Amino acid sequence: MIRVDRDAVTKPGVFEPGGAAENERRAAHVHFQAKSTSEEDSKFNFKAYKEPEIKAALLRLFHGKCAYCESRFSATQPMDVEHWRPKSVYWWLAATWDNLLPSCSDCNRKRAQVVLGFRTDDLEKPKTRKGRPEETWLTGKAASFPLAHDSQRATRPDEESREQPLLLDPCTDDPDEHLEFLPLTDFEQVAASRGPGRRRPMFALGVVRARRTATGQDPKALASINVYGLNRSGLVQARAERRLLIQRTMHTLVVLARLLQEFVSEDSDWRLVGLVEDLISHEMTGLARFMRPDQPFAALAGQIIKPFIEEITAIETDPG
Repeated sequence: MIRVDRDAVTKPGVFEPGGAAENERRAAHVHFQAKSTSEEDSKFNFKAYKEPEIKAALLRLFHGKCAYCESRFSATQPMDVEHWRPKSVYWWLAATWDNLLPSCSDCNRKRAQVVLGFRTDDLEKPKTRKGRPEETWLTGKAASFPLAHDSQRATRPDEESREQPLLLDPCTDDPDEHLEFLPLTDFEQVAASRGPGRRRPMFALGVVRARRTATGQDPKALASINVYGLNRSGLVQARAERRLLIQRTMHTLVVLARLLQEFVSEDSDWRLVGLVEDLISHEMTGLARFMRPDQPFAALAGQIIKPFIEEITAIETDPG
């Protein structure tokens, strides 16, 4: 999950005064007022958020990626228009631009998933367990919206400011301050703990965890990892494969930087120096590409590439 500026795209015209969103909000207000007095149990049919203009804007804003897990879904599955605050509870926000996000079906819909890595005991087991791996849990946001204090939940418009949400919103939070990917040194410790000859847990390269705070693990990170299912097995595997590609490029750069150190001397063949410098430039461009916001798992890439760039720059400038 990466920080996204919602103002990077123009707000769809659906939300203009007198538009479909405002009209639906007024109709919903009448409906839910009647429901509270007459015990009417019919559901309101929210439609404005499904407008093609909204879907197109969300696709542009998040570059065809899920707002939560950063997987590219545009080539393989339809996008879910997700309500960060669920419309079943916060009906007045069902057609509000600031409450809508693009989501893949696995992050948005509650389903049984094999969960790897770190988790808390807040996850539920599926009702049918026969034939499922022990690590199977129910994940996916659906209508979940945990708060630090549920007694402060808004029940009518303009009460949201009193809430303390426990889910990260990539348009208002900086996920990098809350989530971290397993550092390589920690991965090596995990691998070593399995003993000689045992399979290295490569999935650990794709696990995300909550950052440490003064009082323990970041609560917003813990809730977001569980509710969005950010450590489901398929997602962890995809991130691990991405990380291996990044690490291969970083290894190539280290080797090239060492070669450049050897070649740069008074009697160097400057043609070789130029070739190595050109290769380094090419690989650095490729490495930077992994961090672009239109790339899958850009948050993972940024956390491992930024410190590496400092390291490789030190090697290149070290005269000895």
